[in-house]
Amino acid sequence: MKMNWLYIALIVAACRKTSDTPIPPPVPPPVSTDTLPAQYGTPFTETPAAQDAVIYQVNMRAFSPQDNFKGVQDRLDSIRALGVNVLYLMPTYPVGVTKSVNSPYCVKDYMGVNAEFGTLADLRSLVDQAHARHMAVIFDWVADHTSWDNAWITKHPDWYLKDGAGNIISPPNTGWNDVAALNFTSADLRKAMIRAMQFWVYTANRRWTPFSMYPVTNCCSLRKARVKINSQQASSWNMGWAFTIRCGTRSIKPAVR
Repeated sequence: MKMNWLYIALIVAACRKTSDTPIPPPVPPPVSTDTLPAQYGTPFTETPAAQDAVIYQVNMRAFSPQDNFKGVQDRLDSIRALGVNVLYLMPTYPVGVTKSVNSPYCVKDYMGVNAEFGTLADLRSLVDQAHARHMAVIFDWVADHTSWDNAWITKHPDWYLKDGAGNIISPPNTGWNDVAALNFTSADLRKAMIRAMQFWVYTANRRWTPFSMYPVTNCCSLRKARVKINSQQASSWNMGWAFTIRCGTRSIKPAVR
């Protein structure tokens, strides 16, 4: 009987000691310093409804004698006179050099401006002047692949498709040997791509983005990106309206919503 009482006393003492032990304060999660840039300009609020859009696509290299943003800006009045309310710029990002054929779809830096066309200030001026003429400006987003000298190749090789030997490959069945195929099963890649898109919403005050050469298998990622970017845009356009999803020779256009 004495042994039982001794056992109970030891248990009570142990519990009391545990309860008297100070509990360390919870450690807060790390705070991300990867903040987005401040919004440039005033968000454009005159983006037309999808069914009312009159889109004019511009290839900077062929559109004017200057082959740059300034050459497009100088002709905005004539573009507007056609009844255009949406100016669609082909890719404006720096083009890679390694294995390159100088295609604007060979993206070296998703957050850079191709010096061939001008500076960020020149691009902003073009957007501002288009807005002043009641035209929205949309940019071409190349989400399927990058150039072979994109920094992601060395920093994040796991973001790319690879063959059985572990070598990064070009998009299968396309013949696009100048670019490296991205692998959207990587959650980190998807986050980086969305962040780069957000960067341009703030940096150049663009309101909407068409996608180019986006594999059908990445539709889920595309929907997530659309929701994320649309939440930042004062636009009546659904991101799924005017882009084309391409996979090899197949082409699928989402329905207007």
